[in-house]
Amino acid sequence: MADPTGAFCAIHPDRGAVATCDHCGTFACPDCISVDAGRQICRTCIDEGRVQLELNPWAQRAQLGFVTAWWRTVLAVSTSPGRFFGTLNVDKGIGEAASFAALSLLPALLMGFVFQTAMLASFGDNLYQLLEPFLSEANLPADVGAELEKAFQVSPGSIVSGFATSVGIGLPLSLFFVVFFGVIQHVILMLVGGDTKGFEATIQTAFYAVGVRFWEVIPLVSVVGVLWMFVVQALGYSAVHKSAGWKGFAAAWGPALTCCCCALAVPLSAGFIGALLGG
Repeated sequence: MADPTGAFCAIHPDRGAVATCDHCGTFACPDCISVDAGRQICRTCIDEGRVQLELNPWAQRAQLGFVTAWWRTVLAVSTSPGRFFGTLNVDKGIGEAASFAALSLLPALLMGFVFQTAMLASFGDNLYQLLEPFLSEANLPADVGAELEKAFQVSPGSIVSGFATSVGIGLPLSLFFVVFFGVIQHVILMLVGGDTKGFEATIQTAFYAVGVRFWEVIPLVSVVGVLWMFVVQALGYSAVHKSAGWKGFAAAWGPALTCCCCALAVPLSAGFIGALLGG
């Protein structure tokens, strides 16, 4: 956005303007300007209906059709997250965003189950043969050894249990973690002064960012799927809350980086203490 030097927001005269409305020319501060399809539109033009922003396709399911609306939303979140979240209506409620997230995760989890089953069918016997010498030395009970051998074989029972675990449990668990981390991310947004729209806006953004995980239907994409989601969340938080980019990235990546640091700190600390005791 261009910075009109010395100008002040028409709605908030005590705040400096950061842009002018492309429709009416009004000066606007960060909270009073939205970017839509390359246009900078002020809040007054939006509220009075003078300009219609590009709507979230998922919110137009009745007009577009269920599948078309979902697919267009996946593409919008994946290819232009800044534009999508910059025009997102956060007054719709969390349920609508959660349903989109669930539908986006379902194909990825299902394909993950299929891929794992295919890998087990192809290489399960070879993996068991590699482990068999170690299992023999462990002197495990016969029934435990038999169960371990079954774990490396594909059977109707293993397919049912694998599906129940990967999809039946994986879907609600994944959604739970989106909310769990979303709460922590919102707290970080509050701490860095990046929260302007409230808690529901943050959770909705977190759910819509899950749309990029649909691409995990491509096996290799699953390796970076969660990292890609964090990037989209960061962009989304900044766009939805109209805050600085670093605040969005601090919120999105803060919990993940903290977990990584803790995971590294535990073994390093244990090794350091062991070295001291050994010395």
